[in-house]
Amino acid sequence: MRLKSGTEQMRLLKQASNEDRLGTVLAGLDALGLTRWAINRPVFEAVRKVWNSGRELAEIPARSYDELEPVKPDNYDSDAAARYKYQMEMREWVNGRANQHSQRCDCNYKIEIAQAFLDHPMYFPHNMDFRGRAYPIPPHFNHLGNDLCRGLLMFDEGRPLTDKGLYWLKIHLANLFGKDKLSHDERIRFVEENVSHIMAIADDPMPDAFLASEPDATRPWWLDAENPWQALAACIDYAGAMRSPHPAEYVSHLHIHQDGTCNGLQHYAAMGRDRKGAEEVNLAMSERPQDVYSGILRVAERLVDEDAKNGVEEALQLQNKLTRKIVKQT
Repeated sequence: MRLKSGTEQMRLLKQASNEDRLGTVLAGLDALGLTRWAINRPVFEAVRKVWNSGRELAEIPARSYDELEPVKPDNYDSDAAARYKYQMEMREWVNGRANQHSQRCDCNYKIEIAQAFLDHPMYFPHNMDFRGRAYPIPPHFNHLGNDLCRGLLMFDEGRPLTDKGLYWLKIHLANLFGKDKLSHDERIRFVEENVSHIMAIADDPMPDAFLASEPDATRPWWLDAENPWQALAACIDYAGAMRSPHPAEYVSHLHIHQDGTCNGLQHYAAMGRDRKGAEEVNLAMSERPQDVYSGILRVAERLVDEDAKNGVEEALQLQNKLTRKIVKQT
């Protein structure tokens, strides 16, 4: 268990252990650690092609840093303003080059791990933090990592998709393209309207003509997704199901992530029987997913506008400057 500094949490953990109240929690960690994972080979082959091309695509950084190094001005020694400008530009260039190299190394490490396990199952032992949230212990490559990690991984043991699973596969695919604020029917329609793209992706995820930047090459559709590598994995899985004689019986290995909407606020809404709050955090039925941050933003903007009308200086400075991002961060 990951503990915060201090002795209180360790004391409570020992007390729970002495009272034999950790069995269910530890069994859950065991179940997570015993889950077999595997590398999605078609996705890996697409990743390898992009990596070897040296191009910057879908979170894979370019082989080289192509930003031109700033030119030192002739009046560097005599003009303080020119010297300062050059120093700032040079610092930005050096930082950019270092960041690109770091990202390239990190991506290379993930690809090397995936290649090492191409023909072997993987296991991720887990631990948990003081809140009870479980995390994989291997830090560099796991199913809770970035889009590249998630796209490269799949369950080693497949299960029949079923009609319900096929439905959620479509929802998942639409979500990966940023359609998660649409109704379920609209998301299903989005996938069905793009079946031709999906089938083409499954046949040739990363065309050589596109990687070679040939003028008539078409950009692969999955690269336009918010999470492109997961979208590629979902497209391949969906195409496999549609091409099978019985799609509902297709054996899928795909992992689909689902997340709550502000879990803390969900608990508060449930405990307080707050129907309005429940609607904002998707505990109550609605046609479309709700966004609590946008709801809070609307309330904050209304209060700021009221104070601005009364001449409050702080409100006048905040008018038209609040954003959803600010609300989420605070």
